[in-house]
Amino acid sequence: MIHASQKICPHCGTLNKKEERYDDEVVALELLNSKAPFTCDVLKIIGEFSEKRKADGEPYKPLVVVHEIKRQLVFHVQRIWRVKRLDDKLYRRMLQMFHEKVDEWSRLTSGKKASGWLLTASREWLEAELIRVWKYQKEKEVV
Repeated sequence: MIHASQKICPHCGTLNKKEERYDDEVVALELLNSKAPFTCDVLKIIGEFSEKRKADGEPYKPLVVVHEIKRQLVFHVQRIWRVKRLDDKLYRRMLQMFHEKVDEWSRLTSGKKASGWLLTASREWLEAELIRVWKYQKEKEVV
């Protein structure tokens, strides 16, 4: 019997070298992001929904812009990046992109950075959409 940690077999001299493994998911994600980055004109979305009316004639509430940003982000990842399976790394990247846009929306509408409640609620809304679209379940708790 030969121990697995031995580099050279004492009987035949065969080299027993481990293959080096690389995590190419991060590289693939950055490649996707550089070739087809997610762009979302928050000011344009704000303008569109300020002019639109619901079927009953009521104006849309301001938070509809956050939901539209979420919809556009999920559409981009699903249709442009063609992601079939969502993992925690991509989830964290999507959450970061989403929170950047939510913060931009908050600064444009109220002049302040996004609050704790808004960031928590937007994370929950994004998670609900990811569960709906990809049946996503977090592997571990992401803060």
